[in-house]
Amino acid sequence: MLSGCLGSGYWVWQHPEGLSNASLQQAKIECRQLSQQQIDRFDYYYPRYFGPYYDSYYYRGHRNYYWRQPHYDFFRYNRDLDRLYNVCMQAKGWQLTYYENPPPQAD
Repeated sequence: MLSGCLGSGYWVWQHPEGLSNASLQQAKIECRQLSQQQIDRFDYYYPRYFGPYYDSYYYRGHRNYYWRQPHYDFFRYNRDLDRLYNVCMQAKGWQLTYYENPPPQAD
């Protein structure tokens, strides 16, 4: 029942000038490297305050704080990596376009 709501669309990077697939692959490689270089400058795996989290047990608010914090930082790292990648691709002139139905298969 839920799969009927998902649809069968997909996202594709397209350039307004109609550049080839080889130039798309080159832009993807360059943007992946640039975004990785930028994201490595940030420190995601330490608290955003001056030091580690030294509160007593009763003030932490949740029993598995030490499980949640590294996972939250991992998700934030990946979200920012994707954001920088998309900004780089858009700066190179590529646009992310959504299509409702998959392209017809060539026989």
